[in-house]
Amino acid sequence: EALKINPTSDSAYNGLSSIYYYLKDFNKMLNCSLKQIELNPKSHYGYYNAGLAYFNLKSFQEAINYFEEAIANDFRYSPAYFYLGIIYKERGDKILMMKQYNKLLELKRKDLADRILGIEYSSKNPVEF
Repeated sequence: EALKINPTSDSAYNGLSSIYYYLKDFNKMLNCSLKQIELNPKSHYGYYNAGLAYFNLKSFQEAINYFEEAIANDFRYSPAYFYLGIIYKERGDKILMMKQYNKLLELKRKDLADRILGIEYSSKNPVEF
């Protein structure tokens, strides 16, 4: 409905990306994310969403590229570091994994940093992205 009102709204595509994420339709999520990037190339959200879609589609190098671009647009965006850390952990690259872990600690996101290492964060509040 929002796209009918304003078809050039990158925020509407961001919202659609989130909906497709929860529906686990990662191809549609990716399409919305790429459209969002086209409309607003400086928004870290579009790059992050594209990275998350690629991550779930198991296209890890593409995911890395988009997560790095999200960080280039907002170096404080902790979820991108988290997923980079997970990818590097799965690849067995402990040096790059720890680089992401340390960056999350620097950003005061020990909850996400610990999840990279497989330590579950226990709190009454769930981790927010």
